[in-house]
Amino acid sequence: MATKENQNNITIPHADILLMIVGTRGDVQPFIALGQVLLKAGHRVRLATHETFRKFVRGNGLEFYPLAGDPAVLMSFMVKNSGVVPSVSSIVEGDLSKNREILGQILASTWRACIADDDETGKPFTAEAIIANPPSFGHVHCAHKLLIPLHIMFTMPWSPTTAFPHPLVNVDYSRAAVEKVNMLSYSAIEMFTWSGMRDIVNDFRNNVLGLPSLHTRQATYMMIEEKVPYTYCWSPSIVPKPEDWADHINVSGFFFLEHDATADDKQNDDLIKFLGINNKKQDKSVTAPIYIGFGSITGHDSERILKAIIEALEKTGDRAVLLGLAKDDDKLPDNIFKVDAISHDWLFPHVSAVCHHGGAGTTAAGLRAGKPTIIVPFFGDQFFWGKIIEKHGCGPHAVPGKDITVDDFIEAFKFVHKPETKVAAERLRDAMSKEHGCDDAVSAFHSHLPIERMRSDLESTYAACYRLKHFHLQLSRRVAQVLVIAGRIDKSQLRLLSTRDWPSIYDNRVHVPFHGILKHSHQAVVAIYSDTSNGFKQAFHSDTWSKKTYSAVEGLLLGLGKGLGHLCIGCTSLYGEITDALEVAPSYYDPYNETSTGERPVVTNFETGVHAAILSLYHGWKEGIIDIVHTPTIGYERQGRLGGVAGALIGLANGIVKPAAGTFSSLTWFCRGIYAHIKNNALTDKGPESSPIHTLGLDSTNINKERNQHSKNINQTASDVTGFSPEVCQRIISEFDNIQKQNVNYRSHEHKSR
Repeated sequence: MATKENQNNITIPHADILLMIVGTRGDVQPFIALGQVLLKAGHRVRLATHETFRKFVRGNGLEFYPLAGDPAVLMSFMVKNSGVVPSVSSIVEGDLSKNREILGQILASTWRACIADDDETGKPFTAEAIIANPPSFGHVHCAHKLLIPLHIMFTMPWSPTTAFPHPLVNVDYSRAAVEKVNMLSYSAIEMFTWSGMRDIVNDFRNNVLGLPSLHTRQATYMMIEEKVPYTYCWSPSIVPKPEDWADHINVSGFFFLEHDATADDKQNDDLIKFLGINNKKQDKSVTAPIYIGFGSITGHDSERILKAIIEALEKTGDRAVLLGLAKDDDKLPDNIFKVDAISHDWLFPHVSAVCHHGGAGTTAAGLRAGKPTIIVPFFGDQFFWGKIIEKHGCGPHAVPGKDITVDDFIEAFKFVHKPETKVAAERLRDAMSKEHGCDDAVSAFHSHLPIERMRSDLESTYAACYRLKHFHLQLSRRVAQVLVIAGRIDKSQLRLLSTRDWPSIYDNRVHVPFHGILKHSHQAVVAIYSDTSNGFKQAFHSDTWSKKTYSAVEGLLLGLGKGLGHLCIGCTSLYGEITDALEVAPSYYDPYNETSTGERPVVTNFETGVHAAILSLYHGWKEGIIDIVHTPTIGYERQGRLGGVAGALIGLANGIVKPAAGTFSSLTWFCRGIYAHIKNNALTDKGPESSPIHTLGLDSTNINKERNQHSKNINQTASDVTGFSPEVCQRIISEFDNIQKQNVNYRSHEHKSR
C-alpha cells in the first residue's frame, strides 16, 4: 500500500477525488483520461457529469454520479446566443428562465455528487478533493462546505491575463490598450455571470449548504484572492503559459483518452473502402478525404451549412467523411460518406484535413494527427482556437458558422491542401508528441495539495478526513473504520477534518462606519415584522383563546429576540468599523509615516483572531513610541526646522492615536475570532448528510454482528472492511491504545498535581 510519490519525493496520500464536469462529450472525455491516471496514482475517482455519459464513464473504469442538465439543451442555448450573453429572441422565447432553472438544478446536484452514496453499488463517498471545470459552478461552494482543496482544470483560459482576452468576450481594441482590454475581459465575464446567477448561487449556499451569502466582490474575486490552482489542458507548444500567470496556474498539455473501452473497434467495411484502406494499408491511388464533423453542435442552421459544404466539395473535387449536419433520410452525393460516431484517433490518420466547430478536444485530436485544420466556430472557446490555428499557419481564417458561405468553404479546402499548411500542422504534431498532459496535470494537482494537513495519523496511506479532537488526531476513513470496529472509539466522536482554509467565507473588508449598523438594523426590522406577522397569522387560525394568545406572544418575543440580536451585532460592527478607521487614520495626516502594520489580518478561526488582536496591540504601542522618537528627526532631515516642529507634533499625535487604535482594535479582532469560531462550528457540523456518521460507511447493526462472529479475531474483521492487512489493523489499534494510555496517565498526573 505504498503511496504515490511526486518529483520532490513527497508521499501523496490516496484520496477520494471528485471530478465535477459540465459540458458535452468533448468536455467529459479528457477528464476520463485524467481520472484513469489518478486511479493509477492510487486515488479513488468519481466523475460527476450528465446522465447521458453514465455508460461512457463507467465503461472506462471510473465511478459515476449524475449531474442535472442536458448537454444538448445547454449547447443549443450557447449556439443560439454565441456564448453566455442572451439575445432578445432567447429572452422572449423563455430560454433564459429555463437555463436559470437548469443551473439551479446543476448546483444542487453538485453537492449530492460530493456526499451521496454510489447510485449503483451503494458504496459511501465523501469528496476529499475536487477537480472541476468552471461551468460546473458549484465546485468552490462545495469545497467551502467540506473545507477541502479545489483544483480547476479547463480547455480554455479562465484566469486574467494581458496575453489574450476571455474567449467568451467579443473585445473591441479601439477604446483602450490591448493589454488592458484583455485583462478587463475576464472581470467582465465574472461580473456578468455573477449578476445573472447571484440569487441562484446564494440560495444554493443558504438552503442547501448552510453557508452565508456572498457579496459581489467576494464572488468575483474569490478564485484570484484564494489562489485556487488552475491547470489548463492544452499544449504549451501551441499556447504557452502567459508571463503574468502566477505559479499556481499551469499549462499541462492536452488530455488524451488512449483507448475508449466503450467504443466499437470494428469499423464499417464501406467506410474502410471509401478511405482506401487495403489490408490495413492506405491505397495511394485513393485521394484521402476531408473529415467534416459538427456532431455535438445543436441549435445551428445545419441545412444551410450542409448545402454549402456539398456545393464546395463539388467545385473543389474533394471527398469528405461527414459527422452530423445530415439527417438519416438525406441523400448525399457519392463523394460524401456519412458516419454517426467514430473514433478520431482511428479516423484522422486516414484523412487529409479536418473541419469542425473548434472544440478543444477535436482540435487537439486533429493536431495530434498532424492534420491541417478548418475551424467553423459557433460560440465560446471555438473562436479562440480558430485564431490559434490561423496564427500557427495550420489552417485558414475561422469564419463563424452563422456567416460561412460556399466560397468560404472552397477557400478553406484549398488552404488546407497547401504544402506549407501541412508542414505547419506536422510541426505542431511533433511538438505535442513530447508532452504528457495527464501526467503533468496530476503532478500539478499533487503539488498544490496541503499534504501535511491531509496526512493521516496511525497509518498514512490514505488521506485524513476526520479529526478525533479528544486525542488531537487526524484519521483517514479506513483508520477510523478500524478503530470503530475494534470498539476503541464511537462514530459520534469523529468530526470532519478541514484540510483547506477558505478565508473568503469571512467578510474581511474594511467597511465605512455605519455600514454594519444600517445593515443589521434593516435585518432587525425585517425579523421583527416577519416573526410577529407569522405569530399573529397563527393566532388568527387558532381555535382557542389560549392558543391565539400563545402564538401571538411567541411570534412577538421571537421577533424582538432576533431584532435585538441583529442590533447587538450591528453595534459591535459599528465599533469594529470605527476602530478600523482609527487604525488607518495616521496615513491621512502623517507625511512622514514610514512604519506599517503590514497587511490586514485575515481571521479564519479563534486562534487567528487572538493572534490578530495581539499583533494589533503590539504594533499600535510599538509604532506609537517609535513615531514619538523618530518622526521629528525625519521631519527635520526633509524640511529643516519647520519640518522638525511638524514632525514633533505629528509624532506626539501618533503616540496617542496609534496605541489607542491598537488597544481598541485588539478587542475588535478578538471578537472577530470568536465570531469566526462560531461560524466554523456551524459550517463544519451542520447538516446530517455531511456528518461523519453518514460518511464512514459502517452500519451499526453490521458492526455488532461482525464483532460477535469474529470476537476472537477483530483484526480480520477490520481487514475485511478496510482492505488493510490484519497486521496493519493490529498496529493501528496498538498505537491508538498507547496514545490513549498516555492521555489517561497525563490526565491522572494533572489531577494529582492540583
